[in-house]
Amino acid sequence: MTPSAELEQAGALTAEGMRLHEQGRVEEARARYRKALVFAPDHLAAVHLLALAEAQGGDLVQAAELFEKVLSLSADDPVVHSNYASLLWTIGDSAQALTEVDIALRLNPYYAEAHHNRATVLKNLGRGAEALASYAKAIADRKSTRLNSSHLGIS
Repeated sequence: MTPSAELEQAGALTAEGMRLHEQGRVEEARARYRKALVFAPDHLAAVHLLALAEAQGGDLVQAAELFEKVLSLSADDPVVHSNYASLLWTIGDSAQALTEVDIALRLNPYYAEAHHNRATVLKNLGRGAEALASYAKAIADRKSTRLNSSHLGIS
């Protein structure tokens, strides 16, 4: 199989995995993502989605290893940093979670989910006032996104 055919196969398997994942069929999605990685071991979407699926499935160690790989492939993606922060918070590493979510916000200061994740971590660290400010920013950014989307007709 040619490299472009392998990449195409990995993309198709990843898309199939996403559909399964959205249906709550996490185990089947994980299998598709793993198979995609056989064809293209550095397929960014497949690695990222597998990391999320592993976390959902409870394999937090494997999820963390996969997030490290995703970050080595795409260090400038705020979604990856924010998702990794959520995992780190889940496993009890609030300090590193705050670092990751702050990176996400440096990359995209208007990323509402990252502000929400930051607020959750700050609350866990006992930094209530900062947490409230981050929650407020998350709400404001979500409203702004909805307003901007509705003007585009994609609400």
